[in-house]
Amino acid sequence: MQLKLLTFTLAILTFSLACASMRAAEPAEATPKPAAALDEATARKSFDAAYDAGASAASEKKWQICQQKMNEALKALGDLSHPNKTTAQVMLTKSGRMLLKDDMLITANELFRIKQWIEAEEAFRKVAEITGETEALHKNLLACRAGLEAESAELKSANDMLKARKWQEASEAYKKASESLGNIRAVQEGIAAAQGGIEAEELLKRAPDLLQKKQWADAYKAYSRVGQLLGETDEIKKGLVAAQTGFDEERKAFAPAK
Repeated sequence: MQLKLLTFTLAILTFSLACASMRAAEPAEATPKPAAALDEATARKSFDAAYDAGASAASEKKWQICQQKMNEALKALGDLSHPNKTTAQVMLTKSGRMLLKDDMLITANELFRIKQWIEAEEAFRKVAEITGETEALHKNLLACRAGLEAESAELKSANDMLKARKWQEASEAYKKASESLGNIRAVQEGIAAAQGGIEAEELLKRAPDLLQKKQWADAYKAYSRVGQLLGETDEIKKGLVAAQTGFDEERKAFAPAK
């Protein structure tokens, strides 16, 4: 049921994004020419008036007015050139995106309020695609995950195993959680992290042997990969230094004498 609701919610958000993009793109597709009764000077004057009003609205974050005025400015100008024409087009696009962001944020907050954690997370992520991940959005995303975990014992178990670095058990637990939750983002990320942990452990077993065999490049790659997967620990740093030192000494030994 939650998966169906997620699909429906994402469909609505995608449709809203498409509509906003179409609205913002209208002037670029076919910019109307100035009415015959308007001469060039009048067209530029009309552009300036609408542009100034739109810019003022943007400074106050009144995106609906900004969008309206930039549309008016571009329609008045038509095919004529103007130093601020490109800026007006950019502001028109931005106002459309900001209006969409506001709509999506309202949706996300409402989904969060009614504890639809999966759908709320995806809605907040859509907002983050426009604004970037702010501290407030990051907190909301963490709260969605916490709320989902509180309602799913299987997901909590999988997360606990992952934190304990029981990689194989965690991977199986996430797959079990997906049976009730669906293939949601939290499950996908959990499985990827668990599989990364399994890969890292295998590399950590091989890396010292690679150092022993003086296979410096392979050893360096192994330790680097583990660092990417699990973060750089003291063990990883020492391994990287040992591989780099071995490589440098070997290169010096075979360097031609001056």
